[in-house]
Amino acid sequence: MLDFKEFDLLSGNTKLRWRDANRTLPRLSPYWDSWLLDPGSLTQRLKNLGNGDFRVELIEQRWIHSARAVKLDGFSRKEATQRLWSRKVVLMCAGEPCIAAHTLIPICSMRGPLRQLRRLETKPLGEFLFKVPHMTRGQMKLGRTKSSMGRYSVFRLQGFPVLVAEYYLPGLQRVEEKTRPKNY
Repeated sequence: MLDFKEFDLLSGNTKLRWRDANRTLPRLSPYWDSWLLDPGSLTQRLKNLGNGDFRVELIEQRWIHSARAVKLDGFSRKEATQRLWSRKVVLMCAGEPCIAAHTLIPICSMRGPLRQLRRLETKPLGEFLFKVPHMTRGQMKLGRTKSSMGRYSVFRLQGFPVLVAEYYLPGLQRVEEKTRPKNY
């Protein structure tokens, strides 16, 4: 079972230092660059990798209030000090846990059509985000936990923020090895 404390954006246990993706030195390997710097839908990429064998495992979703969110780039101070919708999931591909994801959404973002974000349950957030007209994505930040590489960015949907952090688990490489063509 995955210990999600390592991937909790607001946990005091997390000693993760995030850096701008374009300033991370030394450069990551081409393998990690291709995953961490990909601006497209991670959901779609995992579905393609697993030939459709993809699912979202819901770990937790709830309202929280945390002053630690103030330290996350991409939220204004006002947004970061509001109640936040916190959603923790594991993205499964070809039966392997590949991505641990933590999403934080300030209450101000839960208006109009964005209210449905609270009801995603086991539906992928990426399918929703990449269909919203005029969606923008802020600068990606990269970091490393004890066991994985991670990234986060703030999406702006109709001007409202949704912060998404994704941590790449060892299962991702196992799936790629299983699905890679033999003559590769």
